[in-house]
Amino acid sequence: MLWTPATGTNWVLQERLSLTAGSWTNAPSGWTNPVTVPATMPTTFYRLFKP
Repeated sequence: MLWTPATGTNWVLQERLSLTAGSWTNAPSGWTNPVTVPATMPTTFYRLFKP
């Protein structure tokens, strides 16, 4: 499970499959907090982004 502090607003969860290649895309969860990520997914990297 991924979560952000309630005081953080207007942040969106982004993901990509590699830290060195590809572009960040908004995670399907969008603005949801917390987010549950199934353990069956491939290795994925996440970041919080404030547009």
